[in-house]
Amino acid sequence: MKSHGLSPDLRQFGFCLNCVCVQMKSYLLSGDFQKLIDYKNQGKAFELAIPSPEHYLPLIYTLGFKNKEEQIHILTISQLQDH
Repeated sequence: MKSHGLSPDLRQFGFCLNCVCVQMKSYLLSGDFQKLIDYKNQGKAFELAIPSPEHYLPLIYTLGFKNKEEQIHILTISQLQDH
C-alpha cells in the first residue's frame, strides 16, 4: 500500500501545530481569550490543529473561571516530568 504525499502532509501538520501552539500561548498570556473562543476563524493552521472541539473546549471553559487578578502559568511536559 502506497501513501503518496504522507510525509509532506505530516510535516505540514507538525508546522501548523507548532504555529498554533505559539499563537495560543500568546493569546493566553496576553489575555486575548476572544481569539481562542473564535478558534474557527483563526485560519487553516487552527483548523488542522483542532479538527473537532471536544478536547479543545475544556480549555475555554477553564478560562471562564479565571479571575482578573490571577496570572496564567503554562507548564510544559518536561517541567511536569521533573517533579
